[in-house]
Amino acid sequence: MNNFALQQHNCFGCGLKNDIGLKLHFTKKNNLIIGTCSTKHEHEGFPNILHGGIQTTILDEAMNWAFLIDGIFVFTTKIEIKFRAPVDIGQKITIEASVVELKNKIYTATGKIYLASGKLATESYGEFYLINDEKKSQILSLI
Repeated sequence: MNNFALQQHNCFGCGLKNDIGLKLHFTKKNNLIIGTCSTKHEHEGFPNILHGGIQTTILDEAMNWAFLIDGIFVFTTKIEIKFRAPVDIGQKITIEASVVELKNKIYTATGKIYLASGKLATESYGEFYLINDEKKSQILSLI
């Protein structure tokens, strides 16, 4: 199944059918997932600053796609965020994520948001639980 097919649903992060969603799209380059996003006023926290919860959502989505792009379906079980610099509304950000480890049923990944200037704004670490084949089939049947 290709990325476009996987995005034909209502996910707030990547779903193309969600009118208020972020509609994030990622590509794989070597072992890195890369995407971009233009920040909007609908997603601000403090005036003209991207809400921290939206940043967390973006990184959660990117880390999930680090697995999903290879057909591995996971649920997020833990996410840690470090906010290093404010993300101004109206700028294009770059998002990166990569798998750290695949061990037993717990998988780990990291993610980063970079400002248009190239400065690191936000970092994440996540732990993910592997979805079994039965649940994966159920999910795919709904798309």
